[in-house]
Amino acid sequence: MAEVITRASRAEAERAAAEIIASELARIAAVQDRVVIGLCGGTSVAGVYALLGKMDLPWEKTHFFMADERFVPLEDKESNFRLASEHLFGQLLQRQKIQENQIHPFPFQAKHPELCLIHYIEDIKKVGGKYDVIVLSSGEDGHIAALYPGHHSISSDANLFLFMDDSPKMPKMRMTASRKLLSGAKSAILLFFGEGKREALKKFNDENVSVEECPAKLVEGAPRAFVVTDLKF
Repeated sequence: MAEVITRASRAEAERAAAEIIASELARIAAVQDRVVIGLCGGTSVAGVYALLGKMDLPWEKTHFFMADERFVPLEDKESNFRLASEHLFGQLLQRQKIQENQIHPFPFQAKHPELCLIHYIEDIKKVGGKYDVIVLSSGEDGHIAALYPGHHSISSDANLFLFMDDSPKMPKMRMTASRKLLSGAKSAILLFFGEGKREALKKFNDENVSVEECPAKLVEGAPRAFVVTDLKF
């Protein structure tokens, strides 16, 4: 079962999430030479990333991958990588805590999405082929990354990443970490921020709701799972 941390305000919840991520990174880095973290996009995580970027952690051991990405250029305003870069990577590079080769964006070649997927699969295999830590934010429908309720993405048996051109949310073309890849993480941090996520949190807490109906429930399979929210329930 996931440990649930509830805070009275968004700012307090962001701080709690950043501290948990920091603690998990430090704990794993203490026993491993390398830590691979999967990051989501979305407005829920911007403040968390900004706080993390100011912290002194074993960043030199950390490799950053995206848990999901919209199939747009990296500099596009819709890019999850751009959000992470603006709020986290930029700070860490400026502070000389990481090198460019520790950051692994999903490549964009408009005419060859299948080659982009192959490249990303090869890229994560070079650092062990798994996430140690995942940071995810639930959507209003309970989706995480680009694994959607009742959609082929959540039932896919892909080992690492998959690509889709029929995402229920725009844009249609997206990459996502697979169910298997997310399920293999040592630590999972899941965010439910804002009133719009109340119904998703309700589904997450309902034992009668399946993973296929609420993909956010995947995090409960991690050895260490944390849910952070600013919602009272």
